[in-house]
Amino acid sequence: YMGAFTAGGLRVKVDDGKLSIAKEGRIKKFVDEVREVTFSGDQAMKEGQNVIYITERAVFKRSFEHPVLELVEVAPGIDVEEHILPHMEFAPVISKNLKTMDPRIFTSGPMNLLSNEFGVNFEDRVSYDSEPHVIYFDWSGMTLSSQEDVDDLRSLYETKLQAVTSSKGPVDAVINLDNFDCRDTVVDAFAELANDMERKYYKSVSRYGGHAFFRQRLAGHLKLQSADELFTRFDADKNGLVSAAEVRSGLLQMAINVSPGGLRRIMRWHRFPTPTCTSTSLACGVRGVRMCVRA
Repeated sequence: YMGAFTAGGLRVKVDDGKLSIAKEGRIKKFVDEVREVTFSGDQAMKEGQNVIYITERAVFKRSFEHPVLELVEVAPGIDVEEHILPHMEFAPVISKNLKTMDPRIFTSGPMNLLSNEFGVNFEDRVSYDSEPHVIYFDWSGMTLSSQEDVDDLRSLYETKLQAVTSSKGPVDAVINLDNFDCRDTVVDAFAELANDMERKYYKSVSRYGGHAFFRQRLAGHLKLQSADELFTRFDADKNGLVSAAEVRSGLLQMAINVSPGGLRRIMRWHRFPTPTCTSTSLACGVRGVRMCVRA
């Protein structure tokens, strides 16, 4: 959602790459109560959705991690204590990784978006868990459009993977490909890169994504996680059943927070049969094995 932070006479100025409030709006828009609900953030959380609220001075997010509003970005020139908190009827969670909005937004020159389609630095998309020796790559929402992009990605892969495998050997890799895409001219180059990394550094690799078009284009190049593989990963006690605790634990190990709605989407992506039971007992056949998930 996008809109002004306050209403009723708000005037802002942009000067030297910074935002300033020339006149504050009389009406607060982030309030405790409303007359009518047209979109429910609570329901969105239950469905596993992230909700982003973008204003001229701040960006907020609601997610599984923070069921209340979280302040994640602030415009350059804006002070949280002076320009944000006093103009809200409730206190948001302040992100531990509070960022400044992209300064290009507040300048008059070209933003050169085509040269930076990734949206965030590669470094922000990689994390490593020394126990149990798992590396996570979050390529969600990225688009590779040139050979230079692929070369930059290869350089990052090599640097990170060499560091984590030099002492402990091949690593388990988890890669988020949700809404990831390649231009036609670099699909083969990316597939070659992915296969090289798997051959040189991975003990195992799990790739996840909900972008059906991209999955189809890379068919035959990359192996996406199957229903059987998911079941084996989740069935920690090997009793032929997967409990809610096992599902959530397995997904958290992959840096995925799961809600009932999110779980249903994951099952659809991996071709699980459509659930026919109640929301409190989700029963799904997986190639002859009955998988029961209790919410």
